[in-house]
Amino acid sequence: MGPEMSVKFTGVACKENSGVYEVKVPGLPDSLLIRVQTGPAINGTDLRDATGDINFGQFMNQIDYQNAGYAINTEMKKEVLAKVDTAKLTGKTISVVGVFQLTNPNGWLITPVKLEVK
Repeated sequence: MGPEMSVKFTGVACKENSGVYEVKVPGLPDSLLIRVQTGPAINGTDLRDATGDINFGQFMNQIDYQNAGYAINTEMKKEVLAKVDTAKLTGKTISVVGVFQLTNPNGWLITPVKLEVK
């Protein structure tokens, strides 16, 4: 597993697949695939893991640790994504602040903590 990375960018939302948009960001190479999760499903534990303040030892078991990640994702959906019409982002310029796990340097799957349509 790679490190959790924070990122901030503005780009154009392109192709959407199951609530994940590809985003073209000016100045970045076409070989870098940037995608943003917009739901309804938010996969992964990037929001939990990016803080560095939540660790497995704080929980009784793996299920509770996983549930903490799910709860943070659910709260982000209420606080961030509920304010955006995520079904109609194609062709729009979006600004994103988020996190991702660097497992593939040429493909980033961003979990947003801020998403604004320009």
